[in-house]
Amino acid sequence: MRIITIISVLLLLSAVNIQAGTFYVDQANLSAADGNSGSADKPFKTISAAAAVAAPGDRVLVRAGIYRERVTPARGGKPGAPVVYQAEPEHGAIVRGSEPWAPVWRKHEESKGVYSAVIPDEKTFPGANPFRIRLNVDSSDRNLPLRPGAAGKLLPYSLGQIFADDILLVQSQKEDEVNRVAGTWTVTGDGNEIMVHFPGDKTPETCSLEITVRDRLFAPIRRGLGFIEVRGFVFERCSNQGPFPQRGAVSVRSGYNWRIENNIIRFAQTIGLDCGSEHWNGKSIPDAVPEDQRLIIGGQHQILNNKITDNGLCGLAGWNHKGTKITGNVLERNNRFSLGGAECSWEEWGAIKLHASDALVEGNLVRNNYGHGIWFDNGYNGARITRNIITNNKGAGIFMELGTGQCLIDNNIIADTAPLNTFYNGLGIYAHDASGLVVAHNLFLNNTSAAVRMTRVTNRKVGDKTNEASDEIIVNNIISGSRSAVELPFPSVVSRNCMSDWNVFFNQGDIFRFVYCFGQPAKENIEKQIKEKAGAVLEEDFAVWRKNGMASMKLWGAVTGWSLNSRFMEKKELNCNLKILENTITLTVEGDKLLQMNCPPVEGIKEDFSGKPLTAGQVIPGPFQQLKPGQNYYILFPSK
Repeated sequence: MRIITIISVLLLLSAVNIQAGTFYVDQANLSAADGNSGSADKPFKTISAAAAVAAPGDRVLVRAGIYRERVTPARGGKPGAPVVYQAEPEHGAIVRGSEPWAPVWRKHEESKGVYSAVIPDEKTFPGANPFRIRLNVDSSDRNLPLRPGAAGKLLPYSLGQIFADDILLVQSQKEDEVNRVAGTWTVTGDGNEIMVHFPGDKTPETCSLEITVRDRLFAPIRRGLGFIEVRGFVFERCSNQGPFPQRGAVSVRSGYNWRIENNIIRFAQTIGLDCGSEHWNGKSIPDAVPEDQRLIIGGQHQILNNKITDNGLCGLAGWNHKGTKITGNVLERNNRFSLGGAECSWEEWGAIKLHASDALVEGNLVRNNYGHGIWFDNGYNGARITRNIITNNKGAGIFMELGTGQCLIDNNIIADTAPLNTFYNGLGIYAHDASGLVVAHNLFLNNTSAAVRMTRVTNRKVGDKTNEASDEIIVNNIISGSRSAVELPFPSVVSRNCMSDWNVFFNQGDIFRFVYCFGQPAKENIEKQIKEKAGAVLEEDFAVWRKNGMASMKLWGAVTGWSLNSRFMEKKELNCNLKILENTITLTVEGDKLLQMNCPPVEGIKEDFSGKPLTAGQVIPGPFQQLKPGQNYYILFPSK
């Protein structure tokens, strides 16, 4: 009986191996047809045809071409037998959400280069007409009509996009601006026409135009599929609506164990890639069969070495997913609309926005985004943000919001963060309503406001407990060139067990600030405590603090016991030259003040930015552990 059972298993495995194979998609092949078998000599014409039949263990190999479709995998894979979608050559297969557009144009005689055309009718689009729906970032999916707009205010953005000779034209919110500025367009105030100011000397006759018609590019209809791999594609041009629900141009749709690798994801109207469970209310999730609407099982994804760029709101988003690894990606120029005003009652702008996630975010290049670089919200216990280069973003380089537990933020380079608005005013790391953050071995350079600011702004709940700004640990960092270095709440019942020490400050003016914390004692009470601890010895330091809110290292230490082991260094002792466009950084060390600090090791950190091990008894501040006297030169991201 046992022998028969073993033979049966072997026959079953053999059958699986025989069935698993490769389906070919090649639209340029003259023999290609969706009725074919999908063999190399009889390939499918569309990726969708292959996606309808691909089963666990199968590979869908897509040859070069522009595929104007939404790919909807019918099924996922199994452990050890994923369904693989692969472009060959890499980035040769382009999945595009736009179609050619050649309407009848009306020339504006009074404005050179300006033309108008009637909005395409509904049959042009597989779904709703994106040029009649306003872009809306909200907690529900509301298909609000685009026009009319509010009297005297800017015209709302539509979900549509227009490309001229493969260049994205800029959607304007004012008709008179379109008249003035070449390369812009808008839907007219009456909602009947699209008005375009063609770039340069181009005209409708000399220009190839495309408009977006699809709201997803690679997203199953069935939610909760697992073990799917997507490699080497270009996904571009998508007219998706803003969250919530989250509806990325590429979407796992509450799936699990996806591997998304070496793709280019760009020009989504809102989210480029979503890797979570879309929405907490299943009835609000569109485009899903009823039995799938309540699925919240997503996670364990690997998002590797992708370029996620030029998306209108957010590059990578994910609500409620566990065990995801986001490594080696380039995210730039996301939130290209600079959304954050009338279109947004829900804040989702930036490069990476994760909710309820313990993700590992490692080794990414996050630059030039018109919003926060990396943003965790409403849960992050067990997450880690390490070895990233986060530069020239707006708002905060890293923003941690509403959570407890522990998150390790280490060995990052966070530089040149600029203001997004008066609240998010150019911070290296910003946290509110969040506890348990460990910020260690980072390098902060020339961030406009504070290098690190942590506070409490509401009394929202974390689980069944009211949030705090407690257990914040800021150690072993190098900080230079920001308005202030470290801003923490004054110790109180809502801000307990915080600590800042073993940091190095150079090229730094004002240093410390007790930031306002919702729920802390009255300001008069805090002032009284600080004055008592300052005493006559630090009376002058107290007077400076009372005048401008900035505390000297002596006053800071006397009041809190923090930073007793931190060090100031002059520019001649430690200098840094970051050339992000050249992918290099130079740290010049003079003397031995830095190299002999011998910082306490931080649990969980075993390597530095370069992957070099930390040596017990020789731990120094910053992300580079093997510094030597003189000039130390590093190439930061040679392969990105």
